[in-house]
Amino acid sequence: MKMLPQNAEGTSRRERRLEAIWLHEFAGNPFAPEDHALFEMFDREGWSDAQRRAYLTGEARLRAEITGAAQ
Repeated sequence: MKMLPQNAEGTSRRERRLEAIWLHEFAGNPFAPEDHALFEMFDREGWSDAQRRAYLTGEARLRAEITGAAQ
């Protein structure tokens, strides 16, 4: 059984993530297992919002470069 975060920031972050997951599913773009694992890792390792944003932005840029180069 998974333990929920005990602090208000963690709970708020978890609630926002669950809402985002639901919105993605509603839009027909559900989270993949890798997406769930990534965000669980962020929580487990205590990444700050700034660290998460930087990582996700870097990954998006890298994917855009790869996609652009393939065309």
